[in-house]
Amino acid sequence: MPIRLRIDAGVAADVAAEVRRMVAGFRRLSRTDHRVSVRVVPAPCILSPAEVMCFGLFEGPPCKPHRWPATRAVRVCVSGVALDGFGLTRRQRVARIGRTVLHELVHYEQWRDGRPMTERGAELRAAHLRRKILATPKR
Repeated sequence: MPIRLRIDAGVAADVAAEVRRMVAGFRRLSRTDHRVSVRVVPAPCILSPAEVMCFGLFEGPPCKPHRWPATRAVRVCVSGVALDGFGLTRRQRVARIGRTVLHELVHYEQWRDGRPMTERGAELRAAHLRRKILATPKR
């Protein structure tokens, strides 16, 4: 199944390019058994359904993957603003947004495979995927 990527107006070109590269790499390295919608918004953070501010969000369906209708998408939403500060360069901040996209897509993998959705597992897998994606030459 495809990953539908939507990058809202106002997201910087370097952020959009990074996100596109990470999503393309994820498509190559992982399978998607469901429709997955990834949206990048020009906001410094996102409000989750539980009203918690965050940089990225996987909106996990309340049911098991085999019960989720093929016509409905699971959703990932990510802040597309590379905030100043934290002692990071612009390039490092943009890379963090790409890693956040991968982190949230890994939560999709965890849900899809019926594994516990853990932050540590998502961080480790996202870092591994990012290394593999960056090791692949750009087309």
